Amino acid sequence: MTEASFTDTLNFQDATHCAHVMIWASLKDRLILDKYPGRAAVLMQMRFDGCLGFPGGIVDDRIEDMDPDVAMGFVTAGLNRELVEEVNADLSIVKVTGRDYVYTLSDKVPYVTQLVVEPTLCHFFTKEVELSQFEDLERAALSAKDFGDEVMGHIRVPLYTMDDGKRGYPEFLKNNFIGQAKAQLIRGLSHINIW
Repeated sequence: MTEASFTDTLNFQDATHCAHVMIWASLKDRLILDKYPGRAAVLMQMRFDGCLGFPGGIVDDRIEDMDPDVAMGFVTAGLNRELVEEVNADLSIVKVTGRDYVYTLSDKVPYVTQLVVEPTLCHFFTKEVELSQFEDLERAALSAKDFGDEVMGHIRVPLYTMDDGKRGYPEFLKNNFIGQAKAQLIRGLSHINIW
C-alpha cells in the first residue's frame, strides 16, 4: 500500500473505493482503572470474519474523472450510509464530511472479497464527537441493521500501557486487523495527537 492524495486517486481507473472512519471522543482527564490516562474513546468493531476494523466499507459509485469536491461527496455519502447500517449512527451528530478526511492508501494488488477483485483505494477519515454522543452511539449500535451479521460487536481501543509495558495498547495491536485497519488506527491516533 502506498499513500496517495484524494485528487490523485481520481485518476485510477477501475479501482474499488473504500472508506472507513475512526469515531472518537476525548476522555480528557479520565483515568482507566483509576490509574491509566484514558486519552480518548476510539470505536472499532469486530467484523463477521473475526478481524477488527473501522466502520465503513465499499463505496458503490465510480468516482474516476469527477471533480474532486463532487467525488468527495460521493465517498462521504457512501461512508455515511455504512455508518447507519453498521452502527445505527444519527447523522445529525456523526455525519462524516470532507473536512474529516485524513489520507488514502492505494493498493495495486487486487482486493479480493466475494464482492470485488480490483485494485483498491482506501479513504480514511476521523470524526470527533462529544463523549456523551460517543456513548449514545455505542448503545445505538446494538440495534444497527448489520449488528450480528456483518458486525459482531463494537469495542473501545485501550489507549494506555499498563505497568508491565506490554498490556493495554501494545497488546491490542497484536490482534487480527482487516486490511489496513491497524495502519489506519496508528495514523488516525497520530493525526488527532493522541498517540
